[in-house]
Amino acid sequence: MNVKFLYSNIPLKLLAIFLALVAWVYVANKDFHVGTVDQTIPVVAENLGANLALTDTIPSATIKVRTTKDLSAVQAKDFVARVDLSGLGSGSHKVPVVVSTTLPNTQILSVNPQSISVTIEAKTEKTFPVTLETSGAVAENFATGEAKVEPNIVTVTGAASVVGRISKVTAKLVLNGEKTDIKRSVALQAQSESSVVLSAVVFDPATVTVSVPVQRTNATKTVKVNLKTSGAPASGFSLVSATVAPGEVEITGKESDLAKVSSLDTNAVDLNGLTADTTKVTTLALPEGISLAQETQITATLKVTAKVIERNLQVDVQFSGLGSGLSIVSFVPARVVVVVSGAANKVNSISESDVKLTVSLAGLTQGEHTIPFALSQVSTPQDITAKSIQAASVVVTIGPTNP
Repeated sequence: MNVKFLYSNIPLKLLAIFLALVAWVYVANKDFHVGTVDQTIPVVAENLGANLALTDTIPSATIKVRTTKDLSAVQAKDFVARVDLSGLGSGSHKVPVVVSTTLPNTQILSVNPQSISVTIEAKTEKTFPVTLETSGAVAENFATGEAKVEPNIVTVTGAASVVGRISKVTAKLVLNGEKTDIKRSVALQAQSESSVVLSAVVFDPATVTVSVPVQRTNATKTVKVNLKTSGAPASGFSLVSATVAPGEVEITGKESDLAKVSSLDTNAVDLNGLTADTTKVTTLALPEGISLAQETQITATLKVTAKVIERNLQVDVQFSGLGSGLSIVSFVPARVVVVVSGAANKVNSISESDVKLTVSLAGLTQGEHTIPFALSQVSTPQDITAKSIQAASVVVTIGPTNP
């Protein structure tokens, strides 16, 4: 062997080896990504004795990986972190954290922490009442009623020293502008007397159902009710009066909305075709944001009457009281116009023969007589009135009765 060759140009040979190593590292890693997974990995305790419990929760782990997958797409659910507590009894122990993955082409380079300290104690359980704690608020002008928690007693299991420190078990309900009744599943917390949350316990059941009634608590105001109508009564009838009951109602809403309301109109009540007095149930036209403080029936009372009209009737002139042995030779006029008035439906339903004009001839002798007309001579049906006679008098010629 040429020793001189081996020891000549050593710096150049070392540089060549270094460059070759760099090239190999590059080629070996060019398709891989190396970095820390953004999400922490929950660490699961396995094989703990049935009658034992941990005094504290196990912290999550962070890991560094080498993978062909884009690091931004790598998630905590792709890994399982474990500590094996097989054979460990009460006391403090230091156990390694083991992380595995099902991701292909993925290598776990480091785990932090590599090991954790755990304290194991005998397991115990105890029942506690559930205390409801609320935060936040329901919507403006709403309030909560009495809350109900089901079940209101739960069982807490954990290490004896931890369970012994529990002062209360709480269910925390967060309110956020609700306007309707609340029914929600709420997680539980165990707290010490100094309000420290004790997390290394198990609840049975894990959650409780919280039910809270939510009721409106708006301001109120009393306003007048205005009756609105549409249409008209049947032909020949007119509306005498229209009233609404109650005349005032109590409304509720935000004060800013109530300030804009001085009275409320009903929705239009239909008058079409009315021929008699009637009552109708209607509703109120409520502005947005305004409601009745309590359910109220709104009733409209409508009174109608037939219209009064006049009508001209051609009526035969009739006579009465003519003396014995006398007869009417002639009379003028034989018919006259009588003006009658009354309800339109009744006036329009009578005929000329229903109206009588009778002139008394009592005490008159033979000859020509002028007898004035008078309204007292006119008889009409009930509810019909004679207003005038369109003639002043009748001229009657009386003669003897023909033998």
